[in-house]
Amino acid sequence: MKDISTIRRTVATMANQLHKLGYSLSQAFKTAWKRVKMSITCKVFGGIYKNQ
Repeated sequence: MKDISTIRRTVATMANQLHKLGYSLSQAFKTAWKRVKMSITCKVFGGIYKNQ
């Protein structure tokens, strides 16, 4: 599990970026928390990524 202070820092950074894009500050924090909670981390080995 990640350190809670790292998660909070990530959420605050994301919320500030969303606020700069025009979100209200409260909506920016709600959206940032939602994105962090829904994020999925997966490790892939031996694959090839092509950006098209």
